[in-house]
Amino acid sequence: MRSILPGRPQSSRQALSTVNWDGLRVVKAYISGNTVIVFNGRREILQSILVDDADDLAALTIEEETGQIATCDKGVTYVYLPLGRDYGDLRWYRAHTLTTEDEPAISSLSWGSSSELLVAGQRLTLWNLAGGETPQAIWSSNVSTPVSVACFSPDAGLIASCGQHDRVAKVWRRLSYEQDSTRFDISYLPHPSAVLNMLWRNSWHHEQNLENLLYTFCADNQIRIWAHLDHHAYTTLQKVATIDANISIQPRRLSMGSISKSRTSFILASRDLAQAAGRALHTYRQASDHALEHLIEIANRSPEVCVILDGRGHMSSWGIQNAGLKNKLPAEKSNLALVDGVDIALPSGNSVDEFAQIHAFANNDVSASLCILVHSYSGQIDWYQGSFVDFFDTAVRPRRTQHVACWSGHDFAIDRMVSAADSRSFLSLTDEDQVILWSQGATETLVRSSEAHSDYAVLDAALLDQHGFAVFLHPEAISLWDMRSIHAKLILLQELDRTKPKSVQQLTRSTSLHRSEDFLLLYENGDVEQYSVYPPDSESGKVESNDYHEPLCCTAYLGLSDLQRTDTVELFISPWKLSSRRAGTTISWSESGLVQVFDACLGGKAGNARLISRLATQLRLSNIGSCLSGRFLALVHADYRTVSVWDVNQGTCAFAYTFSDLDLVQELYWHTTSDGLSMLAVQFAYSIATISQERYKLDDTLAWKLQQVIPTRRHSGHVIGSLCWLEPCHIAVGLGNQILTFDLEGARYEIQASDSDEKTKANITAEQQLRLRNSSLPIFSPRILGDLLQVGQYSAARAIIEGLHNELRFHTSGEPVSLNDGSLLECLVGKPWLHALTNEGAQSPPRNGGMDIDLEDVQSQIDEKIPMIASWQIQASQQGELRGLVSLGIELMREQKSLDASALTYVYHFLVALGKDDPTTPNIEPLPYSAIVHASLSNTQDALLRFIDGHLEDRNIKFTWSTARILGIFLWVADLETLKIYFESVARAEYNRNTEGRNPVDCSLYYLALDKKAILQSLWRRTVGVRERENTMKLLAHDFREQRWKSTALKNAYALLSKRRFEYGAAFFLLGGSLSDAVNVCVNQLHDVQLAIAIARVWQGDSAPQQQVMGNLLDKTMLDLAIDTHEARWMAIWACTHRQDWIGSLSYVVKPTDVLFEAQFDARRASESDEQKKRNLPFAAMNYRVNEPTLLINLYKQLRAKLVYAGQWTEDAIAPGQEWDFVTRCVQWYVRAGMDWLALRLVATWEFVEWQEIRREESTTTARGLVDVDTGANVGQKSALDDWLVPDKPATQISAGAVDTKTQERNEEGKAKPKPPPTQFIEPSADSLLDSFGF
Repeated sequence: MRSILPGRPQSSRQALSTVNWDGLRVVKAYISGNTVIVFNGRREILQSILVDDADDLAALTIEEETGQIATCDKGVTYVYLPLGRDYGDLRWYRAHTLTTEDEPAISSLSWGSSSELLVAGQRLTLWNLAGGETPQAIWSSNVSTPVSVACFSPDAGLIASCGQHDRVAKVWRRLSYEQDSTRFDISYLPHPSAVLNMLWRNSWHHEQNLENLLYTFCADNQIRIWAHLDHHAYTTLQKVATIDANISIQPRRLSMGSISKSRTSFILASRDLAQAAGRALHTYRQASDHALEHLIEIANRSPEVCVILDGRGHMSSWGIQNAGLKNKLPAEKSNLALVDGVDIALPSGNSVDEFAQIHAFANNDVSASLCILVHSYSGQIDWYQGSFVDFFDTAVRPRRTQHVACWSGHDFAIDRMVSAADSRSFLSLTDEDQVILWSQGATETLVRSSEAHSDYAVLDAALLDQHGFAVFLHPEAISLWDMRSIHAKLILLQELDRTKPKSVQQLTRSTSLHRSEDFLLLYENGDVEQYSVYPPDSESGKVESNDYHEPLCCTAYLGLSDLQRTDTVELFISPWKLSSRRAGTTISWSESGLVQVFDACLGGKAGNARLISRLATQLRLSNIGSCLSGRFLALVHADYRTVSVWDVNQGTCAFAYTFSDLDLVQELYWHTTSDGLSMLAVQFAYSIATISQERYKLDDTLAWKLQQVIPTRRHSGHVIGSLCWLEPCHIAVGLGNQILTFDLEGARYEIQASDSDEKTKANITAEQQLRLRNSSLPIFSPRILGDLLQVGQYSAARAIIEGLHNELRFHTSGEPVSLNDGSLLECLVGKPWLHALTNEGAQSPPRNGGMDIDLEDVQSQIDEKIPMIASWQIQASQQGELRGLVSLGIELMREQKSLDASALTYVYHFLVALGKDDPTTPNIEPLPYSAIVHASLSNTQDALLRFIDGHLEDRNIKFTWSTARILGIFLWVADLETLKIYFESVARAEYNRNTEGRNPVDCSLYYLALDKKAILQSLWRRTVGVRERENTMKLLAHDFREQRWKSTALKNAYALLSKRRFEYGAAFFLLGGSLSDAVNVCVNQLHDVQLAIAIARVWQGDSAPQQQVMGNLLDKTMLDLAIDTHEARWMAIWACTHRQDWIGSLSYVVKPTDVLFEAQFDARRASESDEQKKRNLPFAAMNYRVNEPTLLINLYKQLRAKLVYAGQWTEDAIAPGQEWDFVTRCVQWYVRAGMDWLALRLVATWEFVEWQEIRREESTTTARGLVDVDTGANVGQKSALDDWLVPDKPATQISAGAVDTKTQERNEEGKAKPKPPPTQFIEPSADSLLDSFGF
């Protein structure tokens, strides 16, 4: 943990206890009244013991031999036993509960032995806990005044006790150790003033038998030492020495700041001093170190050290020797050191809150380390640490101790935590209206900066940016507080005009010229008010108020209650300014899953909100959600166990996860790092889950990673009240009245050194891991090279391959490899644009020196050199992928002469699925629908089929139906005769698939679809060993054109369905002439829509006059199945292209998926079962992969060229602004995927086409009606970069979404007759597009 605030410690003498248990220094403190916190270091909590039976604990003690813990409230004592230390899981469990009926108030506890516990309050009671028997009270004695301190001596023979204001300490001497007859006598130790505390000397180890030595601390600043010297004296103990703390420290300067009458003393045990000196002797090797020699000289005398502090940096230490030893030598008192530079803050007043106790011990984990715990009754424990050598050094030292931790917190449970804008401070609010401001110190520890107590209920709060002020929201008012001092001050309180406020949100400052701070009030009905605050002047402290403004005033109002009713509204205010008003974005969501984004302009008293966009998530949502900067929206589903993260701009779901093993989700918290990367914390009752942003990936459905689940039960038994993020990647968690700060776990990466084959593990932090997972991909990345290859950009791909070859050609072991070659930029974006961008007029020389490089040789050299790359940007698994893509790219370039661009796109996916880098692999992965769509648009399908046949034959892959379904051949082959030939090949392959026993049943569906019953009959005649042979042959011999035998075939089909022989049943449906029933069986029972489409096409063709079956497959079945996959767009596009509906295909390219498939989503949700409703997960069609832009851009250009050539590029084809939205969505997807190179390429080379009368020109068209991208895309087009690249050409600057309503005049064929063009949408110029993405 980075920092811990366990809660406010109790103001009692035994609120803190330290022991050295078997080498483990355990620190105990009473926190939160009913919680005991067990520490093993300043930032390591072993356990938080929550005592549910108690309201307020009073005392604590730890048994040093066994580690038992005893604590108590006012009337009951609880004993806890440690278990599991040998197994590495140390926990304390309650063993006993001690109750005394006539004991109204317990104030002190002390262990006599491991089985005896002294309970003190209105009386002294000794309990015996031996064995597994029930604890028994073996001795009890009444006292005249309530005991405040009672402690056993190390040998359990003496008890020292005193009351709250007693000037006499009582010493109880044990006369009998028998359980049934335990007796004590009593003697008194008089003091001139009240005894504040008492302490016994500890032995070096349990077996050592030392004479008892008692220290008493008195209100007169005298430390008295008592020992058993005279066995015949009337008192058990006699005074052996006195140390006057008042005269021990005398001021060396007469300045008022150096004089203090306050004195605080503590005892440093001789065993700790000796252990520290031994460690220092082995650590400090300098023979002339006088400080070390001085420490060794002190330790050799084995003194008990009394240290006196005055809170001004002065320290006086005294050594007590021979006190209470068996040699009976007189006690000696000597001054060990009188030094400055002990920077330990101590209270200086006389009130109870300004009293402090000090516990000091040697840290076993650090050599010669001195730890000092200062327990202040004001409500905190400070941990100081230093070196024993420096602490007792008599030379001048500036800082002998350092403040390393502060344990503090609230008195009551934390209800809410509000982080500042810089995430370096936060406010914590409790149920009792206590507000504390915490800030991160230099060592990232949390320090209490200010504390406020309000007389009104505090619903929410917000920290203002610059002035150290805070705004509190009350049920009927708002208040402004000054948080610049330790005690916050109320500046003003103003009543609200409306009721039921919900939350307050801080805004950025409107302008640097004004001192005002702005914040928003959000009401439960959706109304929003903007307030401006003018904090007091930092020097005068007065609140400004003049004729122009009030110190706290409402400046704007936005009413959302009149809009569509939403259950949850969250307001995000962007940093952009619109004159004196603010531009904001309001995001709201409802239980039905509808997300609405409003453009909220706050100004005056009449605010308005304009609907920007809507997103139908098709989920049943709860009222828990959180928005980050208007980009990401995290929502909790109705089951309160599932969390989904949505990209608002993309309109897609990037993450969905069900926390089935955890509690219900309580709240969500966003965090943005300094690099602009996002993280999400999910709060549960007893755990926290963190989700971090990642790049978009093509092989995963999640673009966010569940990074870590932090359980809190081990550290605290409290329920999580709230949490907030701290820089850089820490989480401050409010547990009851405790605040714990957790570090997120980093990762271990395997790094291979470039000069050796050895691999090493390197640790990185969570922030570095987040930055690594979201960094831009290098230009040699397999993803960038693969995207260029699949769209036919072979010149750019070739340049990357040659650049990689040049980079690795002369590479030797130990040299770094540059993976971001800026000189390849012109290959991606084009030389004219690059020269205009960089103001370079000269053409750069080719990378290969002007020589034509043989890519075959390049491939072999790259294969040899790629394993030498040691960069973390290309891992070992990606190196093999890169080698395969180089080989694949060479083959694609070889096939350019025989295949067109669309066919090569299909070939790319075919070779990737085939596993080109491993020819021995017999399996093949399914091809995506994007490849099928491009193959259907190809003009060289015959050559493409020959290419596929050749590779399947080389792999010895039979053309069965599974192979055909994987390749999607029956979806993209256009010629029906070719289609039937391949379908008959499938029938033969299915019949011959089982060579041991061929069965015509396996191929019946295919031959009957081809209407080749005769071939099927011949196969049945040759069949041997099939039980149904005779009956089937008799049935097939009939004429199924007759209605009688059609009915017989249909009856047999239904009988086969009842026996779950679905494929054979579909064959009999075809035999009976019912194509629709056969198709339904393929879709519903076999779940094979490709088989249904293939049968329909073979049975009735593509141009049959009656195509209800095929139309139903395209219009309904295909779309219903599409919503269950991330290929939803491409499945719908294929259905449109099969009907040659180019405008419909264009719509499925550019429109959001929630709009395109809204009808299918609603129908599916309406028909869901109760079990499916419980799952309530996002549809796969809403996944971010549905917007993968590379092939969508390629297809969009082809469709646009087709419509331009046909003269149909009008407003009916694409709505205003849709092309702009499409391009920006693609650019954002590329940037989110780390492919900045392709985003820059898209922005630089995109060309818009205006709506206008386009003159048809001669162009090459394909048989399917589409022109090639490279030849047809330029028909009637105007580059968006022309106005920017050519200086003397007037630039057209029209913002996105603007509609030109002015009439224009143009001369056509030399005539001056004006002709008004139709109203059209004009896309923005390229400079505005580039500025939008920072290029």
